[in-house]
Amino acid sequence: MGQHRANTPPFISFIHVPARFFLGRRDRLYGNAFSNNVLSTPWLAYAKADSRYAGVDLTTLSLEILTVFLAGPLALYVAESVRRDVKGSGVGRISGATWFWATVLASGELYGG
Repeated sequence: MGQHRANTPPFISFIHVPARFFLGRRDRLYGNAFSNNVLSTPWLAYAKADSRYAGVDLTTLSLEILTVFLAGPLALYVAESVRRDVKGSGVGRISGATWFWATVLASGELYGG
């Protein structure tokens, strides 16, 4: 565990293998830990608590893609649906479909997000 390969920086963990190389490309290191981009700075601060965000962890990447493309639009749909339900009924009754999708969104966040 304490030994390092010749061309691998010593601060890279061997527990998260995808954090070093992405898609088998050994000529480049991917991840926020190896970037000098301004957008990587907040992720480096977050990576102090969760090391998966410092590199390219395929599990984290796939969950973040699901969050951006599925949970984000679903959250907007639920918010708009609640707004319409409250505005239309006047007493704050929320439809069953809105409750269903809100429950789906909340369950997805509990298990995957």
